[in-house]
Amino acid sequence: MGKHRNCWLIAFVAVGCWLDAVVVGHAQVRRYEPSRPTVSPYLNLFRDQTGILPNYQALVRPQLLQNETNQRQRAINQRGAAEALNLQAQLYDIQQRQAAELQMSPTGKNAWFQRPSQRNQFMNTSRFYSQSGKATSR
Repeated sequence: MGKHRNCWLIAFVAVGCWLDAVVVGHAQVRRYEPSRPTVSPYLNLFRDQTGILPNYQALVRPQLLQNETNQRQRAINQRGAAEALNLQAQLYDIQQRQAAELQMSPTGKNAWFQRPSQRNQFMNTSRFYSQSGKATSR
């Protein structure tokens, strides 16, 4: 009896592993999604006419208009997505430049020793030496 129980347990585990592999295998396969309908709306012309309007006006033409609208909307969405990616790239570039400027700014920027002074200039020794060589006006 114990032997049969072990066989059933092994079989159950094997089936579980196989099902897990099948599910994982299907999850990784991308499904085909056509960009336009694969069945022509003109096939509706052969349906039995049930209303006042002919089949073209009641069934075919609305479907053609909807397909046209869907294509236009898809193009608008793709342009919007491309523009959003472009803006996001520009924003990223601006942020990177700002971060680089913050990292590379010199120490002491706008400090007192970097401001030009009217009083103290290079090679101006008038503060240290008397001006006895000049004529004094009285």
